[in-house]
Amino acid sequence: GKTTSRFTDGLQHIKMDRDIPGQTATVLKENKPEAIIDMIGFRAEQIEEVINADLNLKHYVFCGSTSVYGQIGESTPDEFAPLKPSSPYELGKVACEQSLFKAHKNHQMPITILRLAHPEGPGDHLLYVTGREALFLDRIRNNRPIIIPNEGLTRTHPIFVEDAAEVFIH
Repeated sequence: GKTTSRFTDGLQHIKMDRDIPGQTATVLKENKPEAIIDMIGFRAEQIEEVINADLNLKHYVFCGSTSVYGQIGESTPDEFAPLKPSSPYELGKVACEQSLFKAHKNHQMPITILRLAHPEGPGDHLLYVTGREALFLDRIRNNRPIIIPNEGLTRTHPIFVEDAAEVFIH
């Protein structure tokens, strides 16, 4: 709710604070959206409030994270790869996904979960958002050693935010 939406044709932009219990359900019931694109859910109770609002959604699109796989080594995981969450953020993302899978199974709620790795956009420093040191290129320019985390085994998968937005809207 802090960024002005560039999408205006036929869309209504509604601001709410999902950390205030009950506010999400109230706003959703009042406005009856046909679809939800949830870019910031990372606590199951936030998702449960949407599910319990008893909406007639045509689709719920959830932004997951590849961080739920733990350290990504030599192969790129797919949706069948085992989950290895360890941080509170990762555990929260998995709990959100589980709530959505349950809603899909029990109430036929149409869902899509897109697990992004490293979204980057205008003003971002690609090397920073991909888990590399922000001054990576500066270190090269100044003939300093390049620091590669995790013995070089961490794979990165950057995606440009506008490309990701098209996928979420599609």
